[in-house]
This record gives sequence, C-alpha cells and structure tokens, in this order.
Amino acid sequence: MAGEVAKLSIRANSWALLLFAMWSLHYAVTIFASESAPMTVIKLSADIATTPDLVYDYVTRPARWKEWHPASQGVHDITDESLVAGRRFEEEVLSAGRQRRLTWLVEESRPGQRWRASAYMADGSTVRLTYEMAAAGEGTRFTRTLEYTLRPRLLRWLNDLFLWKKIQAESEKALANLCARLTSR
Repeated sequence: MAGEVAKLSIRANSWALLLFAMWSLHYAVTIFASESAPMTVIKLSADIATTPDLVYDYVTRPARWKEWHPASQGVHDITDESLVAGRRFEEEVLSAGRQRRLTWLVEESRPGQRWRASAYMADGSTVRLTYEMAAAGEGTRFTRTLEYTLRPRLLRWLNDLFLWKKIQAESEKALANLCARLTSR
C-alpha cells in the first residue's frame, strides 16, 4: 500500500513539473521572445466639483503634477503653464520603486475637453497619458487613461507579476489627491 502511494505521489509531482515546464515555455515564447511588447492600460474616472475648464487648466500644467501625483518628482524645461500640442518637456518620476526620466510631447490639447501626451524613456519604454473632461451636473467627470509599454524583457515580466498593481495604486492615489486638491480650491 505504501509503495503504491509513493508511486502516485511521484506521478503527480511529475505531471505538475511537466505542466509548469510547458507553461514556462509558452510564457517565454509569447513574452520574452516577442519583439512587440504588450501595452498596459489603467483607466480611472472621478467626479470633481468644479468646471471642466478649471480641471483642464490644472491637470495640463506638468509643473504642478508633483502636487497631486505621488510618482512625479518634478519637470524640466517648462514653466507653470497649461501646455498646448507640440510642447516638449522632461519629467523625473519614481514609480513602482524605479527612478525614471520621461521625455514628453503634448500631442493634443482641447481646453476643457481633452489633453494627450506621449513619452519615451532611454530604455525604449513608452507612455501615453490622456485626460478627458466632461460636464457632469454641477461639476466635471474626469477620466485619466495611462497606457504604457515596457521594453526591457525583465521589466515586462515584472510588470505582469506585480508592477502594474503598484502603478495602478499610484494612479488611484493620484486621482484621489487631485479630487481633494481641486475640491478645496
């Protein structure tokens, strides 16, 4: 009887090892060998008790991002102004425990409605940030969409495991901070 249990245990462990090996191979082929990196999207919305124009004016001033976004450490090459399409700037961030420098280009600026900018990093990673505002009752429905692609394969793997959760938590904290800051004005 004990011999049969031992044989079953060995077979079960062998199957588990085989399944793990097959999953690992599949993951390596689809993620690590892939030249096109998957994009992570974090989209959050909140109602803010102020006008779309005031929300737009505040969030499109990257010099003020560090006032409400925990990852923003500051910007370079700009003053405290709402940036229009075509403007470039650099930002220092500390996100998910990593210090990074982002080089931004504002792609779209429609006051009171929508603002979009894209950034790249030295390692080839990219970010797209979109702010959308719409009148909602007495205030504004604000939507922040963060899309990013990590290029180093190790970072893509870590993002799949846990980095995206940290970045989402930072984004949620940023939105809560923004709402509190604009509501108290």
